[in-house]
Amino acid sequence: GVVLLGASQAGSPDVATPEERAEAEAWVGCWRRAIAEDPTHRQALAALVEHAEKREDWPRAVELLGLEAGATNDSTSKAVILTRAGDHLRLRTGDLDSACVRYTAALEVSPRLVAAARPLADIFFQRRKWKEYEDLQRRFGAELALESGPRGVAEAFWRVGTCVLELGREEEGTLGGGREVLAELAQRVGVARDVEGRERVLQERAEAEV
Repeated sequence: GVVLLGASQAGSPDVATPEERAEAEAWVGCWRRAIAEDPTHRQALAALVEHAEKREDWPRAVELLGLEAGATNDSTSKAVILTRAGDHLRLRTGDLDSACVRYTAALEVSPRLVAAARPLADIFFQRRKWKEYEDLQRRFGAELALESGPRGVAEAFWRVGTCVLELGREEEGTLGGGREVLAELAQRVGVARDVEGRERVLQERAEAEV
């Protein structure tokens, strides 16, 4: 922003709105002019996204993130940008339908992106979309846990069991669908408990040495 601000002060065309000039943000007009000239200018798009987020203009931030994703060729970067838009829609505006669209698009270009799968699975679970939840459950397993440690694993166990039960009510023969995930969760519980046990021993030793 410093370079663009210096250029605007040095006699470049004034493309800022009256509101931006009043708020001493004339450089924002330069960024907007940049994407008007080149809609794929990623640096200008990223700068405008951050500006919108700072102002808590979430609809504008989501719109700009969509443009930034479209201007990005790298699949992982595109997925991260789409997930960021999904998070704004889910957490800031409460538009869960549109959030699902962004998370799904992110997983289409980066199928192993946990940051997109986890909130999408949470929405599916809350909406009782058991088949959609099961699909993500099979793909990501214990990675869908919303929290780390035993508490998060316990919640994941409960969700897997609920999904298996509900699917069993809808279709005959689906009750065994969550066994692999349950086994993975059980292993994670064991690892978490081992870590807690080692930490407890180290803490007791440190206290004994004091």
